[in-house]
Amino acid sequence: MIGRVAGFGFVLTLSSAVGQTHFVSLFNADIRGDFGLSHGGVGALYSLATLAAAGFLPWLGRLIDEVDLRAYAAAVTGGLALAACSLAFSQVWWQLALAFFLLRLCGQGLSSHTAMAATARLAAGRRRGRALSLAGLGYSAGEALAPPTVAALLAFLTWREVWLAAAAALLVGVATGSQWLLAGLPHRPPALAQGGDGEGDGSWTRREVVRDWRFWRAAPAVFSPAFIVTALLFHQNSLADFKGADFRVWSSGIAAYSLAAVAMSLGGGALADRFGGARVAKCCLLPLTGASLLPLATDAAVLPFAYYALMGATVGLSLPSVNAMWAEVYGVAHIGAVRALAQALVALFSAAGPVVYGVLLDAGFGWGFILSASAVWLVACAMLFALTPFVKLSPPGGVS
Repeated sequence: MIGRVAGFGFVLTLSSAVGQTHFVSLFNADIRGDFGLSHGGVGALYSLATLAAAGFLPWLGRLIDEVDLRAYAAAVTGGLALAACSLAFSQVWWQLALAFFLLRLCGQGLSSHTAMAATARLAAGRRRGRALSLAGLGYSAGEALAPPTVAALLAFLTWREVWLAAAAALLVGVATGSQWLLAGLPHRPPALAQGGDGEGDGSWTRREVVRDWRFWRAAPAVFSPAFIVTALLFHQNSLADFKGADFRVWSSGIAAYSLAAVAMSLGGGALADRFGGARVAKCCLLPLTGASLLPLATDAAVLPFAYYALMGATVGLSLPSVNAMWAEVYGVAHIGAVRALAQALVALFSAAGPVVYGVLLDAGFGWGFILSASAVWLVACAMLFALTPFVKLSPPGGVS
């Protein structure tokens, strides 16, 4: 059963690549040329679409707790295929904006959410962390496969035809594969499976989670990686200039980011199963703190690789531990609603990071200040989280 659970999660996280920035950016030049937009114009439409999608995610994401998982997964995959078709056929800027919105909502948002929420719910006990880490490998697979696949297809297809091919692959491969994997898994939502409303199993509702002071004490630590890692990656060219490094050499360290993310995801899943997701999640900021300080401490040739590896370690460790933590602390009956809230906050933090760092750079604050301030913030967040008793408690309404 765990193999099917992890397999379902992997298929959905892999399919989310179609709505991820690393995939969409491969068509940036073609989109700008066809629509007559500048770099800033495309970026503005994309950012606004991302923020709009984040606003819808808490409401659509909670439905995974209320409807049959087979129907939910089919709707998400169908929506992502529709988004790909919308981009292929868009002709004016507002159609492009709508396509971006659907891609970000169904790809980066709901495909990822469906994979992680379903895996956290179905893989109970001491196998949850490992199942989440295996499901999360779909992200890395998508990042690795997208560039060569798109390059090969563009050799004989137009960029619009590539998006139609992506839609076909989603409908034929992902929809069929995910439904086959779900055939052997419990697919009824918790409320229906229990014959009640899901309130009596000790699970917290999203409203109760929002009112839980522990959630907000943990939030800075849980969501800061999205803010800082996105900002550092977005402004990596400027940071390379600060270090006096050739950007081609500096950016080659991203390979270490991917390797570290995969290794720490697998290791983090096993650790979460043994020690609990919350305990592992409280350690996630340590590598990122090191990444923030390392460029200030050395000019060694291995700096880019160590810097990116530390960032990747935080990202990889966070994926299974944080998702396992939500299930362990707040239960699984409402895991979709709880995780959808968390996913929306991640999107908002990741959208804000590049803007804040860009404003600081434009205002004359150098990388010495920015990196030091980032490290101080991360240490403060980690200490606040470490002092928070993030363990399973009965919801305020009690249990039956």
